[in-house]
Amino acid sequence: AVLAKVASPLESGLKLLYVTPELLAKSKTATSKLQSAYNKKALILIVIDECHCCSAWGHEFRPDYLKLSVLKVNFPGTPVLALTATATDKVTQEVEDTLGISGCMRFRGQYNRPNLRYSVLSKSSTFDNTVADVAQYILDVHHDACGIVYCFSRKDTEAVAAGLQGHGIPAASYHAQLPMSERVQVHEQWSAGLVQVIVATIAFGMGIDKHNVRFVIHHTMSKSLENYYQES
Repeated sequence: AVLAKVASPLESGLKLLYVTPELLAKSKTATSKLQSAYNKKALILIVIDECHCCSAWGHEFRPDYLKLSVLKVNFPGTPVLALTATATDKVTQEVEDTLGISGCMRFRGQYNRPNLRYSVLSKSSTFDNTVADVAQYILDVHHDACGIVYCFSRKDTEAVAAGLQGHGIPAASYHAQLPMSERVQVHEQWSAGLVQVIVATIAFGMGIDKHNVRFVIHHTMSKSLENYYQES
């Protein structure tokens, strides 16, 4: 129903359309509807969020982002705005080359975020003791605030979430192998305050906007400095 409005956005009143790169790569219908909107001069701006996913050097490379190169080819008269919070100079250049916007204007903000405080703590030698330390920190310092604990593997997210629950902390695991319905449910429960802590892989994090997140803990090290910055 939404795609039907894309072909005639002026008549339908459609102002903003969210679509995944995966859908654009696989759906001829979506591409056709966008072409119709472009032909009617109704495709005003294309925004690509998390554009670092275009780069094989980026920390969250997704192959279907590479196919977004067709946007500038198919819609040459529509401006393209590419956004990311984490991109090295090498990644930035590859993103521009991939999207066909080399030589575009670049706007950079400060990487330093003075409202954040980073701490490095020694990790206990056993899994149970590590989880107990994390639980004690949350109970002592952030007992009334929500947060995220990042783990490297699906298995760890489930084990850490179960461990935190054992210490009386409402926690839930989140990873890419969960059915979409469960991921949505966990996210909604966390957003509503029913779950205090999400224990997640990097599958959770992009686009999260929750005003009262007060801590991010890494149970295991991130794969790269870019990953760490994105997650924190």
